[in-house]
Amino acid sequence: TNSFGKSIYPGDIRKRYEELLSLQKERDEHRREVDIERAKKEEVENLMAMFAHKFRGPLDSIVYNQKHGNDPKLFHRAIDTMIGLLEIFSAISSSPEILVERVRSSLNGKQSLEELLLFSLGTCVRHLLNVSNKDKISQHFWRYALQKQLIPDTASIYDWDEGSFLDIQVELQKEWDEYFDDELFTDTSEVLIEKIQARFFSLELVGFKDCDLRFTAYGYASSIFTIILNELITNAFKYYSSENHLPVVLEWIETSEHRIIKCVTPSSKEERDVSKGSHKGHNFLNTLAEKLGGVFEIIPLEADEDLFCVEFKIPNDIFCK
Repeated sequence: TNSFGKSIYPGDIRKRYEELLSLQKERDEHRREVDIERAKKEEVENLMAMFAHKFRGPLDSIVYNQKHGNDPKLFHRAIDTMIGLLEIFSAISSSPEILVERVRSSLNGKQSLEELLLFSLGTCVRHLLNVSNKDKISQHFWRYALQKQLIPDTASIYDWDEGSFLDIQVELQKEWDEYFDDELFTDTSEVLIEKIQARFFSLELVGFKDCDLRFTAYGYASSIFTIILNELITNAFKYYSSENHLPVVLEWIETSEHRIIKCVTPSSKEERDVSKGSHKGHNFLNTLAEKLGGVFEIIPLEADEDLFCVEFKIPNDIFCK
């Protein structure tokens, strides 16, 4: 009997157990549906964030060109890049099979990976030198000001970021903006790398000249590599930090299973702890990698915690028609 003196039969216990089990199943199903909806919402948010973010680069180039050069070729190239990005964001929203097929169909052009890389470098530099983004690369301005003895050698990055040398910051931003004029989109790789080294850091490009892939200009494959390169390069500029002036190494690797873009950036933990974005870029690269059947990952380098390594791996079979 129970506490009220009422007899309890096995059938009563079984019935109650089945009721509880059914209730638990309903709750589990509801949680699963909530998780699915949350994941869908997050994917849409990441897509929209990257849509806005990736349009900024070519848009900044258009604005700069309109103010300084008015070169029709640069206008057209920036607009074509934006159209290509629109197409790829639309394709990413479809099934992985459709995306892969469209990528394969755009591997029949004349554009090389090295050309894409150089254009991405120029786009990232132009975007980050916009006055609204100067805080994201403030460590480079600060180190340059110290090197040129424009500020006392006792001035810290915190003094710099708090506006103690605002007039110098404004002058440097203008000077760098002029130094990286729109010729950076037509410079040879050697000239562009020299310019970047003079203001930011040494840059080593490995394997890109040897890549035999060719893309339809502004097509699906071209746009995907533009997104990947822009994200990796932008983060290298934003989080670079090295007392020994170590280079950023951007590498193209071909294995039996994957084509890999690898970026190793000297970056102190203190620099990486500074908030310079929403991190939606990494989330989006994860989504893109999954759609392609690949992997985007951050590789821990236990030998040196001041090196930040990321890899984007794409299966080789995508490049086989």
